[in-house]
Amino acid sequence: MAKNLIAVALLICTSLTWTVRNSYAQAKYPSRNIDLIIGFAPGGTTDVAGRIFAEELSKLLNVNIVPINKPGATGTIAGAFTLNARKDGYTLMLNSGSGMVLSHFVLPDVPFDTLRDFIPIRYVIVSPTIIAVKGDSPLKSFEELINYARKNPAKLTYGSAGTGSDTHLVVEQLQDVAKVKFSHVPLKGGGQVVPSVLGGHVDLGSTLVSTAAPHLRADTLRGLVLAHQKRLTVFPNVPTYSEKAYPQVFIKYWGALFAAAGTPKAVLDVVESASEKVLRSDNYKERIEKLGGSVDYSTPAEMRKAIQEEQKATASLVGRLGLKPGK
Repeated sequence: MAKNLIAVALLICTSLTWTVRNSYAQAKYPSRNIDLIIGFAPGGTTDVAGRIFAEELSKLLNVNIVPINKPGATGTIAGAFTLNARKDGYTLMLNSGSGMVLSHFVLPDVPFDTLRDFIPIRYVIVSPTIIAVKGDSPLKSFEELINYARKNPAKLTYGSAGTGSDTHLVVEQLQDVAKVKFSHVPLKGGGQVVPSVLGGHVDLGSTLVSTAAPHLRADTLRGLVLAHQKRLTVFPNVPTYSEKAYPQVFIKYWGALFAAAGTPKAVLDVVESASEKVLRSDNYKERIEKLGGSVDYSTPAEMRKAIQEEQKATASLVGRLGLKPGK
């Protein structure tokens, strides 16, 4: 009897010790640098916004947030990398709707299920997509673009952030409703679109306003049309698809922070709380708006619901357009 009591007491002590140590470890989070895996190449909106976010988050958590670019396969390489890292909160990921939603419908063998394998934390930036040409392009307006494309099917090339990206599918939508055809040149991230247009490697760039903004201001790029409810105050001369009788053309870009499923809740709470403070700071809002983006204050639960709705809408869109994995 005494031996049994001693055994039970030892088991309780061991359990309490583990619980205390585990709680203490979580309470100390973060105690070292955090890697922020970014799903796209340097220079694009996801990358630039991610670096701004990392800088501001570092100030609140008192550790360095280290941006690490893992571009390729429309953000899914970053997803696979993050999923295979330790689930301790020291590897977080910044990815977009392209990598977390759209890619699953147009790429073969995506190695993760977004809402099963990842936990959405906060949106970092949202931004409209835009079709832009070089500043000295003979195409001066959206009407000229459509007229030329109808007379010259598949002659005009356009660059996007990659197959399955929002900047790819928005043009697929346009081709479907306007009955035109462009030749797609998938690039390795949004950061390559503008240089490809400026260098004459493609005729058009389907990119984000936040990526194109400096060149739109400098007139080295000309915006022809954007996917938004109304014209932007910062670029009032660029019309919307709705104005041009194509309200069906609308895909929302977002970049968001994720953690791998299995990350301790105590850790997630720390990251989510600090992230909300970053988003609600005037300094962060101002920096994101200068990029041509905006801030979205959705909670993790609201994000999860929104992603579920996007998955359904994308399945419908891809089915209607007849897109196949790898196209």
